Amino acid sequence: MLISILTPTKNRASSMLPDLLRSIESQVIPDDWQIEHVICDDGSSEHEVKALKALVAAYTIPCKLILLDTSGGVAHAHNETLKAASGDILMDIDDDDVLTPNSIKIRVNHLLQSNALWSAGNAIVVDEQLEPIEGKELIRDWDMSSMSSLELMRALLDNTAWFWAGTRTYKRAAVIAKDGSVRNWDEQFSVASDLDYWLRLVHEVGIPDFVDEFVVYWREKQDSLAINAKRSGLQATMIAKIRAKWLPIIAADEARDLPEVPVIMCTYRRPERLASTLQQLAAQQNCVPHLYVWNNNPEIVDAINKEIAQSSIKVSVHHNAENIGGFGRFYQARDIAADNTYVVFIDDDVNLGANALRTLYDEGAEHAITSFFAFALRNPDDYFDRDTLEPGQKADYCGTGGMVVDASIFTDEALFNCPKKYWFLEDLWLCAVAQKQGWECKKSAADITFEPGDFKDQWLTMKPLKTEFLQYLIADGFTIKGPR
Repeated sequence: MLISILTPTKNRASSMLPDLLRSIESQVIPDDWQIEHVICDDGSSEHEVKALKALVAAYTIPCKLILLDTSGGVAHAHNETLKAASGDILMDIDDDDVLTPNSIKIRVNHLLQSNALWSAGNAIVVDEQLEPIEGKELIRDWDMSSMSSLELMRALLDNTAWFWAGTRTYKRAAVIAKDGSVRNWDEQFSVASDLDYWLRLVHEVGIPDFVDEFVVYWREKQDSLAINAKRSGLQATMIAKIRAKWLPIIAADEARDLPEVPVIMCTYRRPERLASTLQQLAAQQNCVPHLYVWNNNPEIVDAINKEIAQSSIKVSVHHNAENIGGFGRFYQARDIAADNTYVVFIDDDVNLGANALRTLYDEGAEHAITSFFAFALRNPDDYFDRDTLEPGQKADYCGTGGMVVDASIFTDEALFNCPKKYWFLEDLWLCAVAQKQGWECKKSAADITFEPGDFKDQWLTMKPLKTEFLQYLIADGFTIKGPR
């Protein structure tokens, strides 16, 4: 197996580079491993080029030396080393780094045993004389085990995760394709190009593995390309450009990866609330809402259409000529049931926390209804004699103002056989039909509140009808079990 060590360098052949070469020469590796060192000089001074040639001439490791007449920048030099590399395993090591004892063996063995295509590790911070600086070890203190690639990319951009120079190791497929084409460093970034490269690797190759051992001495210096760029503000400018490059890519990928959640809402008297509902849905995290509006009021068609035209989320609307109350949401759900496993119902007076929709979506289950507005009913003679529940507890009643339901129930014609007298009490009917089919009703943990009463709820005129309907359902076999 051939291991390629890749090192861009400039004007350090007579200072720091010899320390790296000696640390590579002292590595102990298995007999069937070989090392090649690819060094690209990025336009050093004549004196430094002469020193570099002498250094390589005395070097005991096979070396491919690339001499650039003019400086193309560190990213360009990295690309030149990649093009020249022949190894099965590659590692980029800066000219001011020094390998710890057994670094190559530790890194390569770890990567070979991993499913990841690349890896990184910890580093010991040393001064310019290679003396460790107490309390300055570069040790990973973030957990990648539960991160998605997109979450890791955001962490890299937020500087809450990073992969230190000199610690990165790659299987050939991570950086060089079978046809020899190279996964290039982006040469527009004169500094911070390593951050851009990490992002590209995570995006295109996947999350790296991590070697929780010290694999390199990372030299802290008073003067370097990165330090000077930080002092001058160039580093901040380059990082801003990198963020501008990657944040739209991350956002687009998140939109593709996130589930589209069908949200069905009926409206009748509150067209003024639609703007707020659309804003809340647009602010939902970890999902992509698709709102289906069932409008029962022909008099507010223009108002509804005006708000929908300004929406930043996907909205479909049905304007019904007749007010059929909340039962309209069942017809809408039936229309989309073939394409959706679950549907979410909301009312036009709810306020949604930023993760409310994703919470409901994750609570969706086969043959189940889960609702924020859920109760245990205690008294067949009084619908309003009921107990509140904790998230996850079983319920007798689930309201449609914050509900996720298995969409298959809307393909059952039995659901649409409700006596018309009770169409505006569709939530009770849904619970009774679900119970007959052996379904489960539960309380949701979603962060949902209701807007303080504006007394426009249609059910306010039907309070006595709720108890009457409950008694009708109980006579038909619906059972209430109370708290459990």
